[in-house]
Amino acid sequence: TLDEAVSLYAAAAGSARILAGGTDLLVQLRSGMINPGIIIDIKKIKELNSIEQKADGSFVVGASVSGTQLAKHSSFGKTWPGVLEALNLIGSTQVQGRASLGGNLCNGSPAGDSIPALIAAEATVNIQGPNGSRQLAVKDVLSGPGSTNLSQDEIAVNFIFPTRQLGSGDAYLRMIPRTEMDIAVVSAACFITLDKNEIIKYLKISLGAVGPTVIDI
Repeated sequence: TLDEAVSLYAAAAGSARILAGGTDLLVQLRSGMINPGIIIDIKKIKELNSIEQKADGSFVVGASVSGTQLAKHSSFGKTWPGVLEALNLIGSTQVQGRASLGGNLCNGSPAGDSIPALIAAEATVNIQGPNGSRQLAVKDVLSGPGSTNLSQDEIAVNFIFPTRQLGSGDAYLRMIPRTEMDIAVVSAACFITLDKNEIIKYLKISLGAVGPTVIDI
């Protein structure tokens, strides 16, 4: 359960690592970058692995939902195509069966593909720790390369995507020097809203891989 995972994580006092998809964690383990005392697999916890569309059109997406799961959802990709574009660029088809929005965010890389798209979408993330739950805007999560503003005993639970206004759309694009390279040299996510005369009334751009954290414009 989520409460059990939080208790285990807190009891480890910083020596544990969370396994959401594992696409970053396993690489770090095999390269010797980290040597955790315990690994906590959260992939089958209900709250972290569900997709819910609310009556108002907003979405709640579990932090460990894979790219494949989200791509198969009947309406998420139609509502937030830019977020899905970004998540679907993380790794190969096999990796897509594991890679998650929560794992990509909590890895803390400024080049993480999904992070600019989440920020442009003005998504928020629900976080739970031993002292209860709280909510952060995704733009406030990263604090530097490989680090976040989550406490060492907090777990990202799910993302909230707001109701999208009529005339709105989002997109994501990254630049890599060759197709074999998976990490963006620069990436950009955009969210735009047009009025009935097709005049821009709201525009948000987020840039990845060009600073210690995503640059929010």
